[in-house]
Amino acid sequence: MAEEKGKQFDFSEWLAEGLEGMLGSRPRLTAPLPPEFKQHTKAAFKEMLLAYRSLLDALIAKAEERREEQAEVTKIKVD
Repeated sequence: MAEEKGKQFDFSEWLAEGLEGMLGSRPRLTAPLPPEFKQHTKAAFKEMLLAYRSLLDALIAKAEERREEQAEVTKIKVD
């Protein structure tokens, strides 16, 4: 993904492009394929999905940390 100058990073757009690329990278061959090839490509696809899962888990954890930090703020009334 080539970013244009001045354009801010958009996580949703980045993720959508990544998923589109990932799904598009799966072999779509109609010729007979060896079972080992099918097994390895299926395992590789699963690993890519697990990688995306770990990224999303880390982002969720970070968002939850920020929410907890904001909840710890105490208001003090000043007369």
